Amino acid sequence: MVLGLGVAAAQAGSFLVVSFKGSEPPWDLLRRVRPAGVILYPSNLRQDPEGLVRRLKAFDPKLVLFVDQEGGPFTSYREGVVRFPSAMALSASGDEAWWSGWAGPWGARCAAWERT
Repeated sequence: MVLGLGVAAAQAGSFLVVSFKGSEPPWDLLRRVRPAGVILYPSNLRQDPEGLVRRLKAFDPKLVLFVDQEGGPFTSYREGVVRFPSAMALSASGDEAWWSGWAGPWGARCAAWERT
């Protein structure tokens, strides 16, 4: 069976991660495209980051949310966030004990965010 263009177009969004400018998502576009995820930048999170995350997850609980965070000398988010070492720093250290030490707090923070 050959899929029609309508089906392919309807499923194309499931391969996309999108971003947007400002603090209000383009809800009409998100409804039409149905992306797999949204990457959030500092400009998206200035006003009410937790509220934005809640609204996006209420819109689509399966939506994967990403936060742009360099983790190196450039740090977008300075206040109100838990600072973790970057994946690159953890990997470059070669210190498995250090990795293990961060795994618990990192996982706990991610689990707490998921519950909000």
